[in-house]
Amino acid sequence: MAVPFSALAAAGPDAAAVVAVTVPPLLRMLDRGVALEAHGQNTLLVLDRDARPVRLLYRDLGGVRISPARFGNCPALRDGLTTDDPVVLHTKLAGALVMLLAEIIHRTGNEALWHHVARTVDATYAELPADDWNRRHHALFFAPTLPVKAYTTMRLADDARTDVWGWTPNPLVGHR
Repeated sequence: MAVPFSALAAAGPDAAAVVAVTVPPLLRMLDRGVALEAHGQNTLLVLDRDARPVRLLYRDLGGVRISPARFGNCPALRDGLTTDDPVVLHTKLAGALVMLLAEIIHRTGNEALWHHVARTVDATYAELPADDWNRRHHALFFAPTLPVKAYTTMRLADDARTDVWGWTPNPLVGHR
């Protein structure tokens, strides 16, 4: 069964298992040059018959950003979907992913899960090529602040499709 993250209840699947199924594939995609805006509405958790998380599904490709330099033979895409700016790519992924995890952690009331998230980020990057790209993105996950999409500001702007970001203290800091 596929369930949008935004529909998961406080008594939903084991949060540590959700982290294990969510974080590594999204970081592996970033390693390949694809940053998914994995927020609660466009990221679905696939559960087995026993309600255990087994994989992710992603929908709504409008929030994707692709690095042609990293991806390689990148097809022609509409304006705004391609960028080689590591900060833009990281912001697109981290801004959604950390808030997605924050919702789950808040629902469970288990702040210690941030340790598990940090360890999962570290373990995933330990498996990826140790190049400048991955070292930079790994470090950005532990920066003092993280991006948060400023939805109200965006909706009031002349072009509501242009991303506007604010910054919030990073809950991963101090949990390594």
